[in-house]
Amino acid sequence: MNAREILDSIKAGLTGITPGEWKAWDRGIGYEVHGEYDEPINIGHRETFTKADASFIAAAPVTVARLTAALEAVLSMADAWEADYGPGSRAEQVLGKQKVSIDFAVGQIRTAIEKALTD
Repeated sequence: MNAREILDSIKAGLTGITPGEWKAWDRGIGYEVHGEYDEPINIGHRETFTKADASFIAAAPVTVARLTAALEAVLSMADAWEADYGPGSRAEQVLGKQKVSIDFAVGQIRTAIEKALTD
C-alpha cells in the first residue's frame, strides 16, 4: 500500500464510530469512555479503564483525524511540488532539473503539519 491508500484506510476506520467528542468519565471504580450519548462506548467490552487508558481512547478520534490531515497536507504539497517542478514538468523543461532549498521545504512541511494539527 502507498501512503495515500494507508491514509484512506485510516480515515475509513473513523467512519461509523460513535459520533461527537468522546470523554473519559470517572465512575469512582474506574473510567468509562462516553460519546455524545449517555451509553458508554466500552459497554459490552470492558467494565472500566484506567484514567490514562480512557483518556487516550477518548482522544483517539480527534488525534487520528488531525494526524491524517497533517499527513495528507504534506503529501498534497509533495504532489504539487512534483507536478510543478519534478520530472517532465514545464519548469524542468525550461530550467532543467530543479533544486529546492532545504530551508524552504522543511519550513513548508512544518507549517502544513502544524496547521493540520491545530485546526
